[in-house]
Amino acid sequence: TIVNQSYKYVHIVVVPHQHDFAYQANGATITAVCQNANCMIKSGLELTINAPDNLLYDGNSKAATISAGYNAEIFESPVIKYYKEDDEITAQDVKTAGNYVAKVAYGAAIAQLNFTILKIDPTYIAPTDIQATYGDTLSSLVLPTGWIWENALNKVGNVGIQEHMAIYTPEDTINYNSLAVSLPINVVKANPTYVIPTNIEAPYGVT
Repeated sequence: TIVNQSYKYVHIVVVPHQHDFAYQANGATITAVCQNANCMIKSGLELTINAPDNLLYDGNSKAATISAGYNAEIFESPVIKYYKEDDEITAQDVKTAGNYVAKVAYGAAIAQLNFTILKIDPTYIAPTDIQATYGDTLSSLVLPTGWIWENALNKVGNVGIQEHMAIYTPEDTINYNSLAVSLPINVVKANPTYVIPTNIEAPYGVT
């Protein structure tokens, strides 16, 4: 304290301290709290793992991101590690549909985020010009590779255009959904069964 006539000057010196951070994990977030009692950081600093913005399969790798508190220097050089079915993989391998885990560790604290890359619907060319005869069952109508009738034992129905559901399964079932698609069938008349009359007799001259 320096006293100069009627004025009193107070000079305060803040002595910096060495941070002693303890890390705690809660779900996808790690909180760092300084253990020094004189530290001005009371509420702690947070680092959170965020899921990729687009979780639909598109053939590209999908990386998680990190958001940090107001002083990201506390979390120096964070590294995200990825896992699929308990096996560690690279970020470039996070691309096929399925369940993934992203982890960031500081000390014994491990933040963990679970996310899923979702399958998408495939493009397809539906079979056309399907012909059937009244009385046929769907199982008798052969479809292209990848297509099957949903209810193969059903009859095709009456004469005319009839709609029946078929299932399309793409070659890549890891990343693409199977789809139920209504297919039109042109049902035509069938020849009937019949018994030819026999023993028909007529006298000469009748029409």
